[in-house]
Amino acid sequence: MAINFPSSPVDGQVFSSGDFTWAFSTSVGAWNLQTTTVTGPTGPTGPTGSAGSAGATGPTGPTGATGATGATGAASTVTGPTGPTGATTILDTQTFTSSGSYTGPTNAKFYIIECWSSGGGGGGGRTANSNGNAHGGGGGAGGVYNTLTVPAAEFGVHPISITYTVGAGGSAGVSQVPQQDGTDGSKGGKSEFGHIDFLGGTGGCGGGGGSNPDSRGTGGTGSLQLLSMNNSLVFGSGATGARTQNNPGGDGAYSVRGGGGGGSGASQATNSSPGTAQPGGAGGGSTQDTDTAVGITSSVTSTNQQYKVNTGGGGTAGPASPAGSQSGGNGADGTGTNGGAGGGGGGTSAYPGNTASGNGGAGGTRGGGGGGGGGKNNTASANSGNGGNGGRAEIKITVFG
Repeated sequence: MAINFPSSPVDGQVFSSGDFTWAFSTSVGAWNLQTTTVTGPTGPTGPTGSAGSAGATGPTGPTGATGATGATGAASTVTGPTGPTGATTILDTQTFTSSGSYTGPTNAKFYIIECWSSGGGGGGGRTANSNGNAHGGGGGAGGVYNTLTVPAAEFGVHPISITYTVGAGGSAGVSQVPQQDGTDGSKGGKSEFGHIDFLGGTGGCGGGGGSNPDSRGTGGTGSLQLLSMNNSLVFGSGATGARTQNNPGGDGAYSVRGGGGGGSGASQATNSSPGTAQPGGAGGGSTQDTDTAVGITSSVTSTNQQYKVNTGGGGTAGPASPAGSQSGGNGADGTGTNGGAGGGGGGTSAYPGNTASGNGGAGGTRGGGGGGGGGKNNTASANSGNGGNGGRAEIKITVFG
């Protein structure tokens, strides 16, 4: 069929007829047929291609709302490990030097109780006739050091409200008329903190004489302390009085933290066997342990080690007749962790002499044992020396919460 193209076309003019399109080109002076794409019917869907690689992770979305609380699970039957021990605090510290009462803090957990028990009194010296056995009195034993850790519940009520007793030192033995033994020193008083008891040191015996000269003047027995399964020592014993004429008194034994034993009294010479003045024994000291003696000098033998204090030592020898003899020095009071020192034993003057023999020194506070009195052969009604009093006890408590 004939196609009627436009007359007088211009360059690039497009003309369509049916499914065909022409563009006029002045350079060739003719209509040029343009390429024509005819869209056919849609073919069937092809097979799915393989999955592509994963894309990058997108940003985190906002937090969703909290869900409802779930039901409580069944209780575990397995015990967990023990937690660390909590810190303790010192709630109170008290030192008691006289008896009274005490109320503890409400939140107390346990108590550390320290007690330096009281010392025993020294024995009085014997007063004999001119040729008798004028033996010195024995020194009193020192008190023992005790330390206990006690739960607050042990006292039965909370907070605790208890009474306590600070034991008095043992009384001194006294001298007697001629032909009489000196009297014994008494045992130190018992100390108590509530239902807990602390016993005092034993007293020294009075100076003896007569047909059985070894029957009197024994020093007080000190406290037994176990150092190991196979070893034990007795500390703080009082010295035994001199039992033969014209002899010095013995030194009291030292103690570990407890009171030192009292030194014993000297014995005087007799008319038939005149002699020089004699000193009493030194009081025993107190040290922190068995190897170190603080502030005291030592005298070492092959079998044991004894300590005597520089202060509160034994009575020195009295000057020559007719001057008097000297009393034993008082034992130093206990300080820090140490107990009191023992009192020194009384000395004697030379025989003959008309002055009384020296008294034993008092034991230091915290349980020092009293010194023994010096023995005396009687002339001009002069007597033997009295013993020294034992040192009082002391209780210290530290309360932890």
